[in-house]
Amino acid sequence: MERFFDSSKQQNTYNGHIYAVGATESSVALYYNKDLLDAAGIDVPDSKEDAWTWSEYYDAAKKLTRDGVVGTNIIMDKGEGLSYVLGQFWISNGTDFVNQEGSSAEGYLNSQEGVEAAEFLNSLIRDGYANIDPIQKEFHNGKAATMLGGSWEVATLEKDYPDLNWGVTYFPVADENGILTSPTGDWAASVTKNVQDMDAVKEVMRFLFSEENVTTYAQAISKPPTRVSSYDVLTEYNEYPRSVFKEQLMETGHPRPRTPSYSVLTAEFAEAMLNIFTGVDPKEALDAAAAAMDKDYNKYYAKD
Repeated sequence: MERFFDSSKQQNTYNGHIYAVGATESSVALYYNKDLLDAAGIDVPDSKEDAWTWSEYYDAAKKLTRDGVVGTNIIMDKGEGLSYVLGQFWISNGTDFVNQEGSSAEGYLNSQEGVEAAEFLNSLIRDGYANIDPIQKEFHNGKAATMLGGSWEVATLEKDYPDLNWGVTYFPVADENGILTSPTGDWAASVTKNVQDMDAVKEVMRFLFSEENVTTYAQAISKPPTRVSSYDVLTEYNEYPRSVFKEQLMETGHPRPRTPSYSVLTAEFAEAMLNIFTGVDPKEALDAAAAAMDKDYNKYYAKD
């Protein structure tokens, strides 16, 4: 596993043990419409050290919201995509969704830092600078000036929107010495503990995740590969804009929360954020989500 990106190994590790392996990775950065930003006189950061703070991101979104265009798009989808993308705001503000053991969300998801993250995200929706129900391909169609979008969007924009003048910059960071961070993670393969022919499984896994297969698969679906050596072949990741995502994966990436109760956590977080976006008190909504996750963990996974 030393030949794979650390971000991929971290995603698939729980309690010190690697349970899965993946062929591809992902990241999210801030896409922007160059024409709209130029017209507004807004410059974007060209290094991760200068990534927009939340305040700078908010101010840009405010300035860019005009003439039927919103300043930004923060809703990848209304399900797991919310925790995948928006969870980084918790990390950047000095907390996380769960504790290091993955056994509790209380005091993390609903911490003061977490509430601040939720309040910031809600301010973009509340003040009209982002839509809770964005139209399909809102950024691609010129109806959002910026977008928190996945690394796979590069290929889509290049292929299907050749007339859109766009760029990409780094994931926003919390004010006052916030932590540089960005999402990571993608599909992975694992086996059950009751597998009958482990030798056959090992042979299949070696084939699926060989250097050649990882490289060709990642290229086919336009996602960053997990194998370090694959980048010797996929040299496009050494050039802008794909280099931004590679840099984030190597230097600022944080995986989803590693807890056996993740399916409950991500559903509860999505519900909490959508409630917050429609007027529910952030602390109240996050308290409920944290309690639901802890209840699931204690019922099914906690040791006596």
